[in-house]
Amino acid sequence: MQKILNGSDDMHWKIATAAGLAEGVLNRENYTLMATENIFQRIMGTPATKSQDEELKQFMNRIIAVAEDRSANVMERQAAVSVLGYLPPKFGFPLLEKLIHNPVESELHADAIYALTKQGLSQGCQILTSKSSWTSFTPSIRTLTLSLLISKPNYVNQLYQAIENGIIQTTEISSSDRQRLLNSQDKNISGRAKELFSELESGGRMQVYEMFKSLDKTGDAKMGKEVFIRTCSVCHSYAGTGGNVGPDLTGVKNQPADALLLHTLVPNYEVYPNYLAVIIETNAGDSFSGWIETESENSVTLRTSSGTQQSILRSNIKSLINTGKSLMPDGLEQTMTQDEMIDLISFLKSGG
Repeated sequence: MQKILNGSDDMHWKIATAAGLAEGVLNRENYTLMATENIFQRIMGTPATKSQDEELKQFMNRIIAVAEDRSANVMERQAAVSVLGYLPPKFGFPLLEKLIHNPVESELHADAIYALTKQGLSQGCQILTSKSSWTSFTPSIRTLTLSLLISKPNYVNQLYQAIENGIIQTTEISSSDRQRLLNSQDKNISGRAKELFSELESGGRMQVYEMFKSLDKTGDAKMGKEVFIRTCSVCHSYAGTGGNVGPDLTGVKNQPADALLLHTLVPNYEVYPNYLAVIIETNAGDSFSGWIETESENSVTLRTSSGTQQSILRSNIKSLINTGKSLMPDGLEQTMTQDEMIDLISFLKSGG
C-alpha cells in the first residue's frame, strides 16, 4: 500500500492497483470488513503513523475527486467509483448515493450500485431500497439492483421491508428470483417469501390467459411498441433493439396472437431448454440465478436476469438447482392495463 501512496504519479494505475488489493482482502476466507474500518489501513498491516494516515486521507480524497470530475475519462471515473465501495461508508457512500440519483451520470450508475453492495453493509442496501433511489432507477438498473440484493442473504430482509413498505412491487421480482427466495434453506427468508409472493405464486395463470383471450378488442401496434420498450426490452430484443437476457422476439410475428398471449401470460407453459433458469449457491453463501450460457470443466457462466454474465468456479459451487422454469416473470399483466396487453400483442405481430 505504501508503494501506491508514494510511487508513480499515474492515478489510474494507483486506483486500479488499490482496487485489486482491496478485492483480494475481501475475498479472503472468513474476512469481514467492519463498517468503520478502512480496508487500506488493514492492507498496510502495522499501525499507521500520523504521516501515513495523512497520506492515506489524501489518497482517498483524490479518489473521490476523480469520481466526481465529469471532465475526467469515463473509465478512470468508473475505476474510482469502484474503489469508493471499499472505503468506510462515511467516505464513499455519500458520493455513491449522489451519483445514482443523478440521471446525467448514467454511465456510472451500475458501478456505483456494485460499489454500494461490495462490502455487504446494511447502509448500502438502505440507500438502494430507499424510495428516492428506487423511483429514480431505470428498469435495467432496477433489475441489476435486485439481482445484487437477492444474491446476498444479509440484504434479503431489507429487500422484504422495501416490498412491505410499497417501495418495490412484488411483480418486479422475477419468477426465478421468487423461486430462489421461496426455496431458501433459511426458514426466515423462505417463510417471508411465501407471505409476500403468495398471490403471484398461487396459480391460476391459465385463468388469466383465458380472460384476456376472451376480450374482443383490436390492439394498437404503435402504442404496443411503447409498452414493449417499457416492460420487455430490458430482457428481449425486437427488430434489433433491446436486451439479451431472453430470446430475440423478432420472429414471433409469424405466431398466432393467441400463442403470443399464452406465452406472455404463462411464461412457464413452454420454455426453451437453453433458457431454463438455474440457481447456484456458492460456498461463501451467495446465490445467483440465470440460464447457463457456457460451461467448462472448471466453471459455469450464467446469463443473469440483469443481462450480465456471472462466472463461477465449479470448486466454489455448493449447489446447482435447475428450477425447470423460465427467467421471465409471471404476473406481467399486473404491470399494465388490459388495453396495453392487447397493444403489446399487436406490436409483436406487426414485425416492428
